[in-house]
Amino acid sequence: MNHLKKVFLVVWICVLSQFCIGSKDSSSPSYLSLAGLLTSSSSEEAQAPTSASGPPPYGNQPQGTTPTTAGVPASVMENPNMFNGYQTNLNVLDLLGKFYHKNPNFPEVRQITDVSVVKLNKDLEKSEQLDWDFNQFILDGKMGLILFTRGLQQLDYTQNIELKGARQISVQVNGKIAILDANGNINLCYSFDGNSVTRNPSCNATALSSVKIAPHLKDSFISFDASGNFSSIHSITSEIKTLDFRKPLPNPVSVSTGEDVILIIYNGGSSIIAFLDTGVDSNSRFEEKANTNLIQIAKDGDLNNLTQPLQVTSIVRSFEGRYYAYTPTLNALIAFDPTLKVQNGIWEFPSLPIPFFRMKNVKGLQMHPNSRLIHVYSAIAIHTMSETDMSERYDLTRYVPTPLQIVLTTIASDVNEQTFDPRKDLFQYSNVKQVLQNSFNNL
Repeated sequence: MNHLKKVFLVVWICVLSQFCIGSKDSSSPSYLSLAGLLTSSSSEEAQAPTSASGPPPYGNQPQGTTPTTAGVPASVMENPNMFNGYQTNLNVLDLLGKFYHKNPNFPEVRQITDVSVVKLNKDLEKSEQLDWDFNQFILDGKMGLILFTRGLQQLDYTQNIELKGARQISVQVNGKIAILDANGNINLCYSFDGNSVTRNPSCNATALSSVKIAPHLKDSFISFDASGNFSSIHSITSEIKTLDFRKPLPNPVSVSTGEDVILIIYNGGSSIIAFLDTGVDSNSRFEEKANTNLIQIAKDGDLNNLTQPLQVTSIVRSFEGRYYAYTPTLNALIAFDPTLKVQNGIWEFPSLPIPFFRMKNVKGLQMHPNSRLIHVYSAIAIHTMSETDMSERYDLTRYVPTPLQIVLTTIASDVNEQTFDPRKDLFQYSNVKQVLQNSFNNL
């Protein structure tokens, strides 16, 4: 396959990344499986993972049955492996989103302020959602918007002036939403009922001032303030509890959770610690399970060639208990084993044709453990990576509206004639612009 055709496939994968509506019947001619469109991975990414049986060394596994079909094996990978997936890009969503949600008045989206990915309780899921399906919530603090998916079916939104300037969003499995507002206070007034995001009109933001928030166990949110004090706030009662880890954690920069495991990045990003939360209120509630300081890894991933200490700003826990962290030092993901020992392997972000972008200035990571997907997000895009080969991910089939199918055909001719220029904005091609204009006129 020549270079232009490979570029074309990458472009179309990106188009397929947008949110979808309609049934999930993969036999429909309106559906294209990613399996048949993905380019092959680079040699360093294409190594087959080794696997073994057994649970993570500590912490609960995610709820639900992990599928052994549709490209999501139940095996435990001994060596880290990461495959580049699809990208949700605000520029493309702003231009093409109308064809998915069929609402010509859908509001303008300016930025991705924060992202929350959650596997909701069964009573909040759509009937067609499977064990590896997830819901995604995107906060746009500039426009005061929350964009949200209904499974993998539809993109919708809620907008409120009080959401302008909001800094972070976190969603619990019970549908309760925590918003870190413009004043740094936690707003628990919003919730997702399985169909829409609504606001309790008699609710006010709490007085709990925070820097970062994350889901905590099944019914609370964890946060820390500017002084490094950690708290838990109940999603229903708003009861606040002070959390004592019985260990100094100076200058924390991030907190994240994976079931009953709490991960804290501190010392300005040079140290990581993992606690197991037993859930029992006592002096020994939090069990320290792993920690690392002065994180070092060589540019080539060889631990025998250590270089300067790295900074990490976000970390997630995988299904097997492995960790993946983002380091702005390398603008890449690195992996840690369950003991937080750094593992060989650096995963950088691919260069994509315009209007898609190489990920940089990453704001954070979210992981959906059952699906083995890591969502890496910046202010303009969400790039998805997978622990399993994306070409086998039948669960990522996307609905493709008719206008985009026409675009596919239009660009295909340019690729075949080798006139497609990946440096030129895909949507600035005159024939593509005409297709879109005709579609807009008929919307």
